[in-house]
Amino acid sequence: MTAAAQDTVRLWKILYQHGGTSFLQVLTSENNDLTAQLNLAQAQLNERLALVQLYNALGGGWELYIKSHSLTAFTPSAPLSPGK
Repeated sequence: MTAAAQDTVRLWKILYQHGGTSFLQVLTSENNDLTAQLNLAQAQLNERLALVQLYNALGGGWELYIKSHSLTAFTPSAPLSPGK
């Protein structure tokens, strides 16, 4: 749909440049193009949200796993003496 709307904008601009229509028609076609792009983006968002809901309904999900790391202090086997 957006490709067709973009073609329409292009054609109206050509027609306007040759005096065949008013600039209002160009603006209207640009508005229609932007509306088509917004509708496409919304449809893609809805599709992705539906996939997440389906995945969740089938038992999928995500969990945050935190591994606890214990820090141990370094203890040398022999005490260090100054000068060595």
